[in-house]
Amino acid sequence: MEDINEMIAGGNLVVALALLTEKLTKEPENVEALKLRGELLLRMGDKQGAQEDARRLMEIAPDMAAEISGDFTAKGVEQRPKRRISNLNPLGI
Repeated sequence: MEDINEMIAGGNLVVALALLTEKLTKEPENVEALKLRGELLLRMGDKQGAQEDARRLMEIAPDMAAEISGDFTAKGVEQRPKRRISNLNPLGI
């Protein structure tokens, strides 16, 4: 898992997601991988995927429910349309 965390820190999110998914295919009840993948999906803007992983995590490890956090909004995603519009209108009018 350390190598996957390093990939995430380095911005290799797609590769990290693929590795986590592969790990969960082999070990479907790996709570650490499931939690990390859910957090990564949320960060990448996949709200539905993050919710599915959160539900699965609560099924197999209800004691970890307190560790699940997030309002299921991907940081930065909601600002993209506003930035595109402001780029079209540099005066901000």
